[in-house]
Amino acid sequence: MKTAGIFNLNADQELRDRIMFGGTSAAESEGFARLDLTPEQVQELINNKFLDPSDRQNLSPAAKELLDFAQNHPIGVFDIIFEAYAIYLPRSDYRVSIEGIRLEGDIPPEVRDDFASLYQYANEFELKDDFARAWWD
Repeated sequence: MKTAGIFNLNADQELRDRIMFGGTSAAESEGFARLDLTPEQVQELINNKFLDPSDRQNLSPAAKELLDFAQNHPIGVFDIIFEAYAIYLPRSDYRVSIEGIRLEGDIPPEVRDDFASLYQYANEFELKDDFARAWWD
């Protein structure tokens, strides 16, 4: 299975669902599911070739760049959540794509500043002391 580039995606949907949902498929109609992922789940999806690190949702940063933000800002008093969707076989566009990132909790000022400088031009952008969100259409 290939994406638009040369990255070969792993077609083991059962393993992919265990990583994403802890068990059975959450596919909605049309072979599509929306989900929230932790940085650890995103890393595991990349490691198992379910998520192409160079994949991007239209004008969003690449999946690896979003994960780098999470890894450079370890959670503690705030959580980092990736908004994503999964496409299921037999659709030809089988993949997992990240379309947004949220921070929830007591976000330190320096993290808010980094978030704003990196993501302020997202299609949807919100920034508060205890919540931040960037989402790309």
